Amino acid sequence: MKTEKIHMQELGYELRGPGGVPEEKTEDKVRLKVIEGRNLGRKLNAVLWIALIFAVFFTITARYGQMTNLNYEIADLKAELTAQNAVNSALRVELDKKTNIMEVRHIAETVLGMQEPDKSQIIYIDVPRANSVTVAEQPAVPGTEASDFFEYIKGFLSGGR
Repeated sequence: MKTEKIHMQELGYELRGPGGVPEEKTEDKVRLKVIEGRNLGRKLNAVLWIALIFAVFFTITARYGQMTNLNYEIADLKAELTAQNAVNSALRVELDKKTNIMEVRHIAETVLGMQEPDKSQIIYIDVPRANSVTVAEQPAVPGTEASDFFEYIKGFLSGGR
């Protein structure tokens, strides 16, 4: 019976009572500790996933906010560009009006009282071509050409220069 008790204890059973009825051993404390350790890891894992999801959500929301601000800035700059283009067009029209030869002629005749000259008032003058410019040749500077350069080096080495 002793050998049976030893084998039964190894299998996790213990003989109790007068008839030797086997009863299962219970070791609840060991299993509870293992389960508590697993629950802690699961809880930590869940907290990390929630934190990650919150960080992603916060990042996406912040990016959308930045995009909205940039879109407002772009709209403001487009409105400013349109206004500047209108000012440029008005200035271009005014410039064309002031440089238009017909407008200049009209102002000269009406405001300044100018008029076209008669044929008797026109005098032609012949201008001789003496106003042309001639460039004199400059003397050659030693060392400007390759042969002059070698002559300069020969003179320097011989002590002539």
